[in-house]
Amino acid sequence: HTPSRPAHTGPRAPASFARIAWPVTMSALRNAVKRKTHKERSQPGDRRKFGLLEKKKDYVLRARDFHKKEDAIKALKTKAAYRNPDEFYFGMERNRTK
Repeated sequence: HTPSRPAHTGPRAPASFARIAWPVTMSALRNAVKRKTHKERSQPGDRRKFGLLEKKKDYVLRARDFHKKEDAIKALKTKAAYRNPDEFYFGMERNRTK
């Protein structure tokens, strides 16, 4: 066998060895290690009356939704500002603004 490959490269080699590109560097081994997943804390017991503790992922969803609505309102306001008040067609009575 060659020095850059392990001795387990025969037909009975573990499946994990097939996925590793040889030669393996230290940084590749460091990235392959399972890391502990950090959990976000729960709402403290004395603050239960305030409901669920908003996590960052909840805030991000809420903020994106708010800004999307804000942008839509801003677009409608600019569309209304550029509108010609003298222009009228009967089709305008039943159509909605997009």
